[in-house]
Amino acid sequence: MKLNDQPSIGSKILKMKKYGYLLVFSLILLQTSCSSDDDGAGDPIDTGESSMTLSGDYNLNLEGNALFSIGEESFQDLHQFTISLSGNEEKQYNMDLILRLEDMNYQVLEGSSLPISNVILANQAEAFSTDFVLYGDSFTDIVAEWTSIEDEGEGLGTVTITRADNEIVEGTLQATLTPKSGNATSPITISNGSFRAVLSE
Repeated sequence: MKLNDQPSIGSKILKMKKYGYLLVFSLILLQTSCSSDDDGAGDPIDTGESSMTLSGDYNLNLEGNALFSIGEESFQDLHQFTISLSGNEEKQYNMDLILRLEDMNYQVLEGSSLPISNVILANQAEAFSTDFVLYGDSFTDIVAEWTSIEDEGEGLGTVTITRADNEIVEGTLQATLTPKSGNATSPITISNGSFRAVLSE
């Protein structure tokens, strides 16, 4: 082999640079790909959980989501705090437990057992009111609805708050509700109710 047939030092350096650039470019692509995958996966959204047994016109074991929210506006010097239970296990349903408080320090509810009563009309603090709705094919198709708001302004039942903080509200419930509309013909009993509600953003 002739001396001038051997690759020069300059060409060797040039090849090394090309390989170096290729390696760096490959590493950047790999890192970008991994970052995209991580961003796409994300953490699953926590929608809370609830469960209850329904007996009466319908005999159902229901499971679903649970969220809580705090009203921004006061109503006759009381602030509204709502725990919403909903799901589509066997039947689409929704149940809002509504509490009106004198202030928004709802964390004082932890450890409290509260009666279900007509707080909407009577404006009582530290008591819940609730409607329970079963839906058909859509959330505009109400099949049956029951309520805790009877003519006497009384409801039968108890909600016990076992945890209340800025992220999660947990508790249990039991109630007997009266027919309000649709195919609801007789009272229903809600038993074995429990929820872990997360703050609704």
